[in-house]
Amino acid sequence: MDSLRKKENKVYLFIWVFVFAFTLLPILYAIIMGYDDLTGFLDIHWHWFSLIPFVLLFLIHNYLILPLVERRKKWPYICSTAALLIVFGIYCLTAGDLGESPAGPEGPGGPPEDGMRPIPPEWLRILIGILIIGVNIGIRSIFKWIRSEHTIRELQTESVKKQLEYLQFQINPHFFMNTLNNIHALVDIDPEKAKESITEFSRMMRTLLYDTDKPTIPLAKEVSFLKSYLSLMKLRYPESVRISYSVTSDCDGAEVPVLAMSSILENAFKHGISYEKDSFVELSVDRKDGRVILGCRNSRISWKEHNAGIGNDNLKKRMDLLYGKDYSVKLTETDDVYEIVLSFPEKPSALQTITEL
Repeated sequence: MDSLRKKENKVYLFIWVFVFAFTLLPILYAIIMGYDDLTGFLDIHWHWFSLIPFVLLFLIHNYLILPLVERRKKWPYICSTAALLIVFGIYCLTAGDLGESPAGPEGPGGPPEDGMRPIPPEWLRILIGILIIGVNIGIRSIFKWIRSEHTIRELQTESVKKQLEYLQFQINPHFFMNTLNNIHALVDIDPEKAKESITEFSRMMRTLLYDTDKPTIPLAKEVSFLKSYLSLMKLRYPESVRISYSVTSDCDGAEVPVLAMSSILENAFKHGISYEKDSFVELSVDRKDGRVILGCRNSRISWKEHNAGIGNDNLKKRMDLLYGKDYSVKLTETDDVYEIVLSFPEKPSALQTITEL
């Protein structure tokens, strides 16, 4: 039994406890007002006994007939409910004053002065029975709607989770391939640097293998990963290429999308580095007003469209899924410099529950 079904049963239990307790109110009122005749108090079991048919009506409808609706058996439900109400109506019309207190159906107050009843008690019981059926259907419908909403949210969350898993699977081999190509380029040029590159690459692989099973990772681990990546690039390029990074804030407590800056850095080295000219790549990490700010600034050598490739498209899709519209991408382009700044909350805001899966 799911938690919502348990809550639904608790609602029913509360209602019936309230109904049975409500029958005590006239007696409590008599005690407070100081009436001497407390016969009703001695005969309270007769009041409760009169409620038993209504309880049975509810139990049969709720646990035997109403489940037919969930099994999409519309007409069997309608026929069964009609039959139940007919049997209950016959009982009410033929049972007379069964369940009335020995003090009499009129109670200690006696009959109305004009000797007339607004509604015969038999028909009043039938109307109450129909009301019980209606309330039962209403409560079940409310909980069914809540259950449907939960199911929809779970399906949406699972769908987004699968999309994120696919996007991360898509980008990891891409990054893996590019990094291996960088190491391969060093093997013939400088074997010692190639060995250092393999050491740095092994550190990065630990992150890829053990810390990328969720959509986000701690900012501190992402910064460590980026430092290893930049160290790897320093080994590949000559000193004329200035590679630097700055971390101006504490990283504890913040989270970022896995490999959030890797595709941006790859493009920076692909389009902004030259062996013939002075060039640079600068990475910055900052936190301000509950937001993480990641920036990458590089020289512009190649005029090829900077945003091309699988990496940036992948990053944008992941940012959309995790933050909705609560993130920004600021681009600054000149003839010689290209700069991109990502700003997003320290925790995913649009689908924060995904990070807990």
